[in-house]
Amino acid sequence: MLFYFSFPGGGCDFLSVAHVTDDIIEFIPPHKITETHVIINIYGFCDYGLIKDKDAPVFPIKAQVLLFYHPSDDPELEPVLHVLLLPRNVVQMKVQEERARRNGMRETFIETTSDCELTPDQIYSLSTDGYHKVTPKVVMVNSSTSTE
Repeated sequence: MLFYFSFPGGGCDFLSVAHVTDDIIEFIPPHKITETHVIINIYGFCDYGLIKDKDAPVFPIKAQVLLFYHPSDDPELEPVLHVLLLPRNVVQMKVQEERARRNGMRETFIETTSDCELTPDQIYSLSTDGYHKVTPKVVMVNSSTSTE
């Protein structure tokens, strides 16, 4: 019985799938690599995981930045700008709907150009005028958390 199985990831030609059983690792070449998934042919059911050759070139990760403004109900407190760094294949409308469900309608989505590319194993940070607080101060983008 032949199955097609797809893993999140993709967008480059240097991915393989590893089938690990006890002390044996079998590398399975992809059947197809799309912008968002690696698809393999499998027979039966086993444990599979997506791997990348450590010598493979580093490719940018496709991402998006979404902004949500949350005014303060307390005049003593500052409003908050939520900056979300997400994989590009995350559906923006679903994020907006989920945030509205969680926060009521207290946030405003700020529409802007959101697409970006990030280099794995680099540190990214937001900068301000020094008056506003940024949490966290830095974020490490890791290739194992690839966005597409």
